[in-house]
Amino acid sequence: MIFTDTPLKDAYIIELDRIEDERGFFARSWCVREFEEHGLNPILVQCNVSFNKKKGTLRGMHYQAAPHEEAKLVRCTKGALYDVIIDLRPDSPTFRKWFGVKLTAENRKALYIPEGFAHGFQTLEDETEVLYQMSESYHPESARGLRYDDPAYGVDWPMETFIVASKDRSWRSFENGIEASFLPKKVGAVVFWGATGQAKVLKECIEYMDLELLALFDNNKELSSPFDGVPLYYGKAGFHQWLEQCDTKDTVGFFAAIGGDKGKDRVEIQEYALSFGLVPLIAIHPTAFVAGSVRVGVGAQIMANSTICVGSLIGRACIINTGASVDHECRLGDGVHIGPRATLAGCVDVDDNATVYSGAVVLPRIRIGKGAIVGAGAVVRDDVAEYTVVVGNPAKKLKEA
Repeated sequence: MIFTDTPLKDAYIIELDRIEDERGFFARSWCVREFEEHGLNPILVQCNVSFNKKKGTLRGMHYQAAPHEEAKLVRCTKGALYDVIIDLRPDSPTFRKWFGVKLTAENRKALYIPEGFAHGFQTLEDETEVLYQMSESYHPESARGLRYDDPAYGVDWPMETFIVASKDRSWRSFENGIEASFLPKKVGAVVFWGATGQAKVLKECIEYMDLELLALFDNNKELSSPFDGVPLYYGKAGFHQWLEQCDTKDTVGFFAAIGGDKGKDRVEIQEYALSFGLVPLIAIHPTAFVAGSVRVGVGAQIMANSTICVGSLIGRACIINTGASVDHECRLGDGVHIGPRATLAGCVDVDDNATVYSGAVVLPRIRIGKGAIVGAGAVVRDDVAEYTVVVGNPAKKLKEA
């Protein structure tokens, strides 16, 4: 095998070293020993095939976040494509740079893509087929994406005609905060901002994630830590005190464990923690059901026995509480809280920082405006204006939020 450096650190073009005669040729296309000698990840747990009917089809830009980062070996087995990668590793000298290469059935080149890269391609011929070799299984809770046309990266695609799935058009752009979700670091410990009920519920989730809870933070100085052996610090001064004292060698994860109508606070606190190098995580209780096509933003907390169905989008720092149901193709903005046993009955849009309290039901194709509050047990049959509180069955406006 012939390994050629690309302009991006640790990514390689791999070509066949052919032994040819009158019959044709023989060549090795993958080898654990040769991968190890070149410092590449040799683990192979899954192979995938992508068949694309039309020229101009674009898929991307996809990756899996920690703790399920994946290396890929991509080759074209029929037709032709332009394969693109973006380096998302903050500590890399080629961070945020992109590279593209033409892979065809004729040239038989492959592209090795390390962990911490986003990947996508555009087909150059009809009926193009792509083979992926993967170092990690698919984990929907860790699936992430970047906008293929984001000017922050400036990928120069070869064709102006794009056939793109709606899910790939829905990824956030860089300027809307996507970088919070692509810090490809191994996380061994976690801290919470919030030391009341939501922290207690969330702690069960992180035990399943095999993470150590190092500390809690809260602005209420009358609280004490609810967990033995876990210290509680107060406000930003306490947060900085902990940062100075912290001597863990692990990358530390973060959750804003603040429930209720505090979505704006959750998002702001999460961004504040990120600015100091803490990594916003995603918590999904093992009894929750999250369909494979669901996209979940960083900082989201999906509690026990909750359900999120196909095609739904969950924003950053959202809470889907115990037993809540989010039916198909719902879209939740950042900082949304869906209370225990509340139901979104399909194709519901919930804007940033809105709250749907316990047992409420929102009927299909309703929009809940930014910062709105749906009271416990309410049945929402009509759109709710932003910053409005509604209660009752049918839900009626009570006051401005």
